[in-house]
Amino acid sequence: MALAIALMPGHRRWPIVQAEAEAELSDSGITIEVIEAAERLMGVSYTLAERQLMLDNLDGQIEAARARRALAFDNDLPMASRFDPRLPGFAPLPRNCRCAPRAPIPGRCPSATRTSPSPR
Repeated sequence: MALAIALMPGHRRWPIVQAEAEAELSDSGITIEVIEAAERLMGVSYTLAERQLMLDNLDGQIEAARARRALAFDNDLPMASRFDPRLPGFAPLPRNCRCAPRAPIPGRCPSATRTSPSPR
């Protein structure tokens, strides 16, 4: 009976039971216990909820790291020295243009109307 109660959602042991069940879902063998051990090595600590979120993400991170390591770059390859955050298809304004495109003004805000008479 006590075991059945402990396995019910909302019981204080439910997060532990749930984490043990989800730990088997990781393809790379990473479990909650492995994450806890890594925390001790790195000097950080995470909550159980954060560790559970990591289980889904870590396999993808490991695969991405393996893919990056598989690339071979020659020593004479220049470094990536240009960063351009503009989206593809971006067209800058001509240099001789002195105006910026403006969105149409939908109407004045009621608080922006004048309530006092204008000075003469």
